[in-house]
Amino acid sequence: CYGTGVLQDCTLSFNASVNGGSTTAASQTCDVGSSVPLAGKTASKTGWEFIGWNTNRTAKAGLNSVNMNSDTTVYAIFKKDLTVNFIDG
Repeated sequence: CYGTGVLQDCTLSFNASVNGGSTTAASQTCDVGSSVPLAGKTASKTGWEFIGWNTNRTAKAGLNSVNMNSDTTVYAIFKKDLTVNFIDG
């Protein structure tokens, strides 16, 4: 976000593929120093539940927002879908 001493905009990127998922969330330009909400941006992975976005790709929880101090990538966080089907018989 800092070029030749002049404050510039930052880019927020969404990466789901590093954790085996996919997303249609597009990168966006943000003001330096802004807090960007992450609600409404989703990702998917077959057999897994999307938890949220985090700047740490191995996190166990999602963030509500991210503070933009430089170009930032957030990673999709998933947990295994543990749906149990009971069969009566």
